[in-house]
Amino acid sequence: MVQDWFGPNPEGRWIDRVFFYQMHDGRDPAPTTFGILQGKPDLEAKPAFFAYRNAIAATETDDGEIVDFEAPAFVRPGQRAEARVELRNTGTSTWRGSAGFHVDAGVDSDTWKVDTDALPREFEVRPRDTAVLIIPVETPSSVSPGAPPEVVLEARLVADDGRRFGDPIRITMVASGNSPPEILTEPGNIVTPSGRKVTLSVTAESDTPLSYQWRRNSVGLTDGDQVHGSRSPRLTLAGLDRSLEGDYECVVTNDAGAITTQAAAVTIGMPPPHRPGSRRFNE
Repeated sequence: MVQDWFGPNPEGRWIDRVFFYQMHDGRDPAPTTFGILQGKPDLEAKPAFFAYRNAIAATETDDGEIVDFEAPAFVRPGQRAEARVELRNTGTSTWRGSAGFHVDAGVDSDTWKVDTDALPREFEVRPRDTAVLIIPVETPSSVSPGAPPEVVLEARLVADDGRRFGDPIRITMVASGNSPPEILTEPGNIVTPSGRKVTLSVTAESDTPLSYQWRRNSVGLTDGDQVHGSRSPRLTLAGLDRSLEGDYECVVTNDAGAITTQAAAVTIGMPPPHRPGSRRFNE
């Protein structure tokens, strides 16, 4: 069962719904505990615990997690860009290009091109080591008016037997002849007593008209009794109370696409004492 659970057998995926346990602690069936440990307070290991641990240690597994990734959100038509992904080998097998380990990558558009040879054939990544994948992407030479404004780059590691494994890589990119908005000033954190009025602001520039949408805890805001300017560069919160605490950000959009500011925390409390050169809280 453990071999099916942790091994390469794709027919054994049903086993992830089963908990491996030993019901009886010993020859006497009276003291019964479920699991692979005996009862409290000692929680001593049962024989099943050692069988379980040894089976895991002896079974080779393929797995990986994303440590970090970066890719340009906007690229110009005809431009060649790169997505950089750092992965950690969290399995027990060694990824070897010579054995057939590779990356399966693609985009949801026929006009974009992706180089799937992101891993050199001679690469080798041992368990707990990290590897950096560079996935080249080429945009179409021109973007037609009816084309989707963005595409999604997806990639996954593939084992020597063809199984896909590890965290999926998913990156959204936009091809546009216009430049995206540039954030010049980010909104800042605010700590202020209850009942005050506070203002968050963002400054951006663009070659084309800009639009704004403020969000609280990732949910879009609309103007109301306490919220003003939800679609402008300046957001005002009146009569601050606990219902308005949270993380605020602004989505700034132009013809090329959208850029989101960093989150600014609005918290009710007493701000630190004012010192020369420091910033006062909003009145």
